[in-house]
Amino acid sequence: SVQWAQAPGGGGVWMNAGTIRNCLITGNSATNGSEGLGGGVFITNAASYVESTTIAQNWGDAAGSIGGLFLGGASRVTNCIIYHNTGAGSPANLGGTGTNYGYCCAPELTPGVNGNITGDPSFMGVGDYHLGPGSSCIETGIKLPWMTADALDLDGLPRVSSGLPDIGCFERPSGGNAVI
Repeated sequence: SVQWAQAPGGGGVWMNAGTIRNCLITGNSATNGSEGLGGGVFITNAASYVESTTIAQNWGDAAGSIGGLFLGGASRVTNCIIYHNTGAGSPANLGGTGTNYGYCCAPELTPGVNGNITGDPSFMGVGDYHLGPGSSCIETGIKLPWMTADALDLDGLPRVSSGLPDIGCFERPSGGNAVI
């Protein structure tokens, strides 16, 4: 998890290349940065991937900033929740030149395109980013090559508990009870 970091540019994560997977990125802020930088994550390069991650309640203070994820180039974002972020500009959750989002949940996305959804992810509560009952993010992700039988979510539970993976960093157990 990346929580409560503050920096110019990407408040929580500034990345030029690499992979972010099964992470919770929350409570971070981009301050005194250039216009358009991400409070949660700032990605500059096409060789970057964000998978099965939750980016929530981050903020950007600079004029025109994005609170959640600033995506540069042709980077790929899959099975991620980017929601409840605040930016000095609009939109608050997503920005940048990148458009490669698949099976993600963010209000700025077009519902149904590449499996994306826009409705509130229905977290369990304030500061608890597990999926609540009836969340539209349950079993609406896509299985990725690394999601083998021994793949785990951020809680250490099986990444795919039944059928399809959940969107975000936490898999809701197939019995319906969230681990808290």
